[in-house]
Amino acid sequence: MCYDPDIIMITDDKGKILFVSSSFESLSGFSPDELYGRNADEFIHAEDLGQCRKILKELIHKPSDMPLFEFRVRHKEKQWVRLEAWVADFRKNPAVKGIMLHIRNVTDRKESQSRIRRHAFFDVLTELPGKRIFLDRVSQAVERMRRIKDYRYALLFLDLDRFRIVSEGLGHIAGDEAIRIVASLLSGFLGKSDTMCRLERDEFLILLDAVGDKDSVVKIARDIQGLFSEPIHVDGCDIFISATIGIAYGSPEYRAAYQIVRDAETALCRAKTEGKGNYRVFDSTMQEQAVKRLTLETDLRNALNRKEFVLHYQPVIDLESNCLVGLEALVRWRHPRKGLIPPMEFIPLAEETGLIVPLGIWVLEEACRRIAEYIRNLTPDIPFSLCINISVRQFLQGDLLAEIRRITKESGINPARLKLEVTESIMMDNTRTILSALESLKNMGICLAIDDFGSGYSSLSYLHQFPFDTLKIDRSFVSQMGMADDKNSKIIQTIMLLASHLKMDVIAEGIETSFQIERLKALKCPCGQGFYLSRPMEAEEIQQLFFSQKV
Repeated sequence: MCYDPDIIMITDDKGKILFVSSSFESLSGFSPDELYGRNADEFIHAEDLGQCRKILKELIHKPSDMPLFEFRVRHKEKQWVRLEAWVADFRKNPAVKGIMLHIRNVTDRKESQSRIRRHAFFDVLTELPGKRIFLDRVSQAVERMRRIKDYRYALLFLDLDRFRIVSEGLGHIAGDEAIRIVASLLSGFLGKSDTMCRLERDEFLILLDAVGDKDSVVKIARDIQGLFSEPIHVDGCDIFISATIGIAYGSPEYRAAYQIVRDAETALCRAKTEGKGNYRVFDSTMQEQAVKRLTLETDLRNALNRKEFVLHYQPVIDLESNCLVGLEALVRWRHPRKGLIPPMEFIPLAEETGLIVPLGIWVLEEACRRIAEYIRNLTPDIPFSLCINISVRQFLQGDLLAEIRRITKESGINPARLKLEVTESIMMDNTRTILSALESLKNMGICLAIDDFGSGYSSLSYLHQFPFDTLKIDRSFVSQMGMADDKNSKIIQTIMLLASHLKMDVIAEGIETSFQIERLKALKCPCGQGFYLSRPMEAEEIQQLFFSQKV
């Protein structure tokens, strides 16, 4: 460690200043003439004085020591300056004849260290306690409940809904200001013994100390949501914010802080699945479902590598001729322990985790490779389409078009035999990106279909803009034909008329009875699929079906 040799002070064994270098004035504001003859004790902070006297006393009794210590001195302008000094006994040295201190200013360093410590324990943006302090308070509450019979506490996990839009729309500086305002609102609402921390960008944890019953905690959560009934003012704009809250009520079963935080987050996740601005109280079934979901997600991530997915194919039938005119590829998961898992149990999870992207590519590769073999000898006049569902997530991935070009080339399937199905929701978000991708697919000769038509909320204006070839009528309309005043038949008739005007084909899904077949024929619906016509089949069965052309 290096010291500036010019910053030197010499005192006698009582602390009286005998000499001080001129550079000391830049540290203290006092000139050497103002310090000569005065006792150093006059300038040392009262809290450090005892330590300094002790070091001086020990040095006199043991002159060979050269201790290093820190202390504060008063600047002439009244503020305190932090110094670090190495001290040695030179009383017997005729050139010095006193106690010599080599001094350096460490104020900036100490302040920097203080800031680092504060950042470790407090949130820089909101000045709320950091996660470390918060979890310590929760741990204390956990222990207190185990010791005190009537003590109760609760944890709230709060997420600001759609806050990303605020940051993206107004910028991160305005987003930071919004977070500070929210933190101030929440802090002003909470009790003195409550503790709050900001966990992530727009997430807060709140420890409610010494609460009543569960109903009182729910009321607090509702009141917190009520804080956002009025807009907050940021950068000249009125911003409406809502909050979704997960609630975990303290229990003697908790042994660690992370357990109740985990359960509050589980409750938050459940609340978010039910809509923005909700709250949910944790119960044990949520944890069981969360563990089950986590296990399923882990298994799902391994399933592709382990080749556990299989494709079944459901025939699409011409309702007049009863001939096969297409196949829809349907993915199934053959789980090693749970057997065959239907798509409704794993596709939503695959969508959420992004695993739908590699899974979707595998479906395309496998279906095109397999079916290309069966239809290689079909003449162009024989109608046939391989229908494959495509997720919105796949469209937004960016390389879908390149992957489809690769797959059609490698498999040898004629792109005109490929029909990609998307749901109505694809038309509602990222319209320009999706429209551009769909038009590129059309230019490749690929056909496009809207799956489950009528079950979503798409606008007819979007339907006119997008280059679709086929409407697939949702099974909910087909299953209820003939009931009451048969409104569903009228809806199907309207869809048929719409498709005719837009020059689109129609396929009715979910046909399960002969009555439905006859009604659809009467409505001039050309094609259909469903269990009454044929259940989904494995690839080997499909091969036989091609040879027979019968259902």
